[in-house]
Amino acid sequence: VSAAHRGGDDGFVRVRGEISGYRGPSASGHVYFGLKDLSAKIDAVIWKGVFGRMRTRPEEGLEVIATGKVSTFPGSSKYQL
Repeated sequence: VSAAHRGGDDGFVRVRGEISGYRGPSASGHVYFGLKDLSAKIDAVIWKGVFGRMRTRPEEGLEVIATGKVSTFPGSSKYQL
């Protein structure tokens, strides 16, 4: 998490971390959690349509390499993947 890798000019990054605070799927069908390592944490979301196509389901404590675009949630100053 503390060292994100930019994949190219498409705006996507790859982040390695442990799933923490897994919440989902929510009423909207989206899945929310954090990705953390020893020194950093970033919030993450898996949209309903993507979650439905996943063969491996996220779970608390699972170490993953996530790919996505960094964005902000309106009304918050935090970044999310």
